[in-house]
Amino acid sequence: MSINFFIDKATLIASWLESFLWGINTIIFAYTIFRICKNGRERMNRVTTSAIVILYILASAHMIIELPRLIAGFITFRDTIGPITYLGNVGLPLDVAKDYIYITNTVVGDSVLVWRLYTVWGKRPQISIFPIIMILGTAVSGYGAISLYLIPNSNISKTVNWGTSMFAISLSTNIIVTALTAIRIWYVGHRNRELMGRSSTPYSRIVLLVIESGLAITTAKIIEFVLFERSGNGYTGNMAITIVFDAMPQITGMMPTLIVLAVDSGYTQPDEYYSQEKHRDMRAMVFAPPSIHPSSTGFGTSECEVSVETRKKDHESL
Repeated sequence: MSINFFIDKATLIASWLESFLWGINTIIFAYTIFRICKNGRERMNRVTTSAIVILYILASAHMIIELPRLIAGFITFRDTIGPITYLGNVGLPLDVAKDYIYITNTVVGDSVLVWRLYTVWGKRPQISIFPIIMILGTAVSGYGAISLYLIPNSNISKTVNWGTSMFAISLSTNIIVTALTAIRIWYVGHRNRELMGRSSTPYSRIVLLVIESGLAITTAKIIEFVLFERSGNGYTGNMAITIVFDAMPQITGMMPTLIVLAVDSGYTQPDEYYSQEKHRDMRAMVFAPPSIHPSSTGFGTSECEVSVETRKKDHESL
């Protein structure tokens, strides 16, 4: 049984949801940047700070473009071609620009997750080679799919195939990277809790693991891919993909920002904490004072760990 969820209704819901998520994203981003500025530039991780700024700019641009589309579809062309025909035409300049922003946001977001994978696994190049190749595949297939709309009388089936490849590759990248990151974070965290004798509630560990591993983005991409495969013809049928599609830039931007904020607030550890091969002297950490405000605002080494290393060397010299 086919589901009729037309593009006009889907676009209205998608626009409302994206603006709501953009508001949340803006609050999180502004507070994170405030903390970074408060801590000083010497504590700033340039890679992650630059990444979350770029993601926020892309997410904002994606949301801003939606307003003129709504005005054109529901007001300007309401009595001529109608909202469904206008909003379903993905070859229009505003739609093409919006889709290019979406692809760029996806590539940058996936790159942030791969960078985090690279750092938590001790900056081993071999762990990130395959995900990087997959990101390149996502970029080629994504930009290729959108560029086909610029060709007059382009083959729609080819565009759909390119789009399917983009969604599939990006989803596979997120599943692999999320799984490897989560395994590393869970393993190091579990081992260190046993050595240190510290405990935390299972609920807090689960929430932090979801945030740190990027599981929320992967879950959203799974939903997005399923809806894309079951979507209509762009005008009629089940166009629920539009809702998730418009929400993704906000979700992709929020999760890395939350990781930076969690590290800066002391709720979780910087990536260097997980990248250590062996924590042979973890017991020496008890001699280090607790750090309420770690010095790293991103995925770098914290002041607490430097203090631990120094005290460990002093302990060995005795």
